[in-house]
Amino acid sequence: MGKGYVELIERDLKTDEVISRVVVNQRGEIVLDAELYDQYSLLDEGYIQVQKDQKYGIVKNNREIIPVISENEFSLDGGLLIAGRWKSEERQFYSLDGKLIVLPKGYQVVDGLSKDSQVMSVINDKNKQYSIWTKSGKKLFDHLLKVKFIEDQYIQISKGKNLSSFENYESALIDLNGNIVLDYKYTEFDAIKTQNHSTLIETRLIDNLGMLNSDLKELIPAKFQSISYNSYDEINVTTFDNLHGIYSVAGKVIFEPIYKDLYDDYFAPIMIATKGEKIALFSLTGKPITDFTYESNKIKMLNNDKLKEFFPNGAIIAKQDGMVGIIDYAGQAVLPFEYQDLDFVEQYQVFRFKQKDKWGIIAPTGEVIIAAQYDDLAMHNTNQYLVRIDKKSGMINLKGEIIIPIDYGRVYSLNNGDYLGESEKGESRFFSVKKNELWGVWDVVENKQIISSIFPSENFRIEQNDFTNIYHDRNIIVNRDGHDSVIYAQRQHDNQEQYGIVPTEPIAISENILASGKKDYKKLVNYFYQVESTNLQKSAQLKNKLTEFYLGDDTSPLIVLFDDYIDHLKRMKNEIEDLKITDPEVKYLADQFLAYNFMRVQYQEEYKKFVIEASNSDENLGTRLISLEKNYKSPTDTAEWEMNKTYILLKQKYNNFYQANIGQPYTYYHYDGQNYMQYYTTWLFEDIRSMWY
Repeated sequence: MGKGYVELIERDLKTDEVISRVVVNQRGEIVLDAELYDQYSLLDEGYIQVQKDQKYGIVKNNREIIPVISENEFSLDGGLLIAGRWKSEERQFYSLDGKLIVLPKGYQVVDGLSKDSQVMSVINDKNKQYSIWTKSGKKLFDHLLKVKFIEDQYIQISKGKNLSSFENYESALIDLNGNIVLDYKYTEFDAIKTQNHSTLIETRLIDNLGMLNSDLKELIPAKFQSISYNSYDEINVTTFDNLHGIYSVAGKVIFEPIYKDLYDDYFAPIMIATKGEKIALFSLTGKPITDFTYESNKIKMLNNDKLKEFFPNGAIIAKQDGMVGIIDYAGQAVLPFEYQDLDFVEQYQVFRFKQKDKWGIIAPTGEVIIAAQYDDLAMHNTNQYLVRIDKKSGMINLKGEIIIPIDYGRVYSLNNGDYLGESEKGESRFFSVKKNELWGVWDVVENKQIISSIFPSENFRIEQNDFTNIYHDRNIIVNRDGHDSVIYAQRQHDNQEQYGIVPTEPIAISENILASGKKDYKKLVNYFYQVESTNLQKSAQLKNKLTEFYLGDDTSPLIVLFDDYIDHLKRMKNEIEDLKITDPEVKYLADQFLAYNFMRVQYQEEYKKFVIEASNSDENLGTRLISLEKNYKSPTDTAEWEMNKTYILLKQKYNNFYQANIGQPYTYYHYDGQNYMQYYTTWLFEDIRSMWY
């Protein structure tokens, strides 16, 4: 039954009729004759609610202490038996011995406080003031502003004008029997549990805080701005001058409240005290270890297991007479004070150090790893160091050899994006580099910049599977590793062999604006808007049909959509030739579009084959799909980006862009009687999709 009770039922062996039904406790004592009632339910503290004929009562130790006459169910709370819900105005309150508590009209019980309390708090509905009554119905204290239970031992009662400010009221403590044990001396009380489960009582005298023990003996006088119990079983105090001190829970002063700061570390057996602008070491018991000789603007305890090999008695970075070094817990110098600055790089167990306004790297022994010659230096990993000289950034290795020329405005890892920030364990291959406010990418394996600094933003990211793609925003701009570039070259060759699309040699886009070029550009882009809006619709229809396709389904509806889409793509070659583009730069964009378009044709042809094969066999579907994406989709994405680079340059050349208040410059492109917003670096299909939104 729970709560340590068992129901015993005695039955007639022949008729199976119930002879008796009782509830017994863990000692085997009968606490309820259940046959006398229709139902019963167990409350706490040995009380049992019983029900008969839709009426309720209370039984304890097999004695009916409240007759079965109540219309409402009972609950046990705060040492009171309550018939009815708390929010109901028809509640009745009973003492634990079952006596009905009768209060004068206009008074309501607020809280029984605890099961051990012989008193309760009551509110006067008329003036909304509180009072303290015994649970037998005798009033002890009246005209109270507040009643608050203080842990298991005391009750705060408050009187005065109002509770709007601490100056307007005062409080006393009474015990659980209603006797005053601390007269009206303080404003507020709060209980604090200590590690050994004893209780401290924080006192407030208007704005001043102090502490009492559980016997109400003053441990700390109420004169502090703040007071708090800490994990060392001690009490921190702060004066109104923001000076700090520490007391024991017995009220003994460990650190006088005279220090600007007190700082310790869970793993270190010392306290660092600040007085004025100087720092000293103390034991945790308050005994001084050093004088106040260290400067407060550079102090750091180093808690690292691997450092114990070099500093068995602890390590603290400290500053003395303007120079930085390391002392141990006894205050002895273990790394001389000969550095302008010193920072521990925990992940790699080395120190950044500064001498003569330049940064370098030393080992914990003081051995120089990289000489101090850089304006800034940070470890990216154990063999890659981001450095800066004369506002130029680059990267060196552990030997000081240059990995990325120190010639860039900024350098970021594409792995974590941090410049002179947190390091990482594995070496990074790709770094975004900034030059003349434009961004590109450096490959440390190939030891060269593989993406020119032509991008106005740094939004590069990498994707690594069997090969590596580098994206800018959503566009693949580089496919690294040899076999992938071979795949791209193969798709170009297939374009030429199958569709007559010859790869074009790259050309530079000039800044000269020609009327013929602008006319051809508008003609070509209008065609893009017309044909690609239709293409996007056909592509969407095909994708929707693919999502509905299951293995074993009839593939003929899908094949019809594939063929319609592919035929639409193939027609673009003749349609672009019919535009008769003559401007070389616009013609270059048209050729790049055709190269991309017929890689789309290759991809859709292969996808159609994949669907037909998948409908006949589900073997190795995942592997075949990965191969399809790698060998056809990825080269198509690369061709799209090559086209977009030229499209963006021509768009910037021939359109008049306006600087937005927030965001990148924009213009409106006029097509089919409508204006469509374009941004400075948005790519072709983003601009076309703007027609749909």
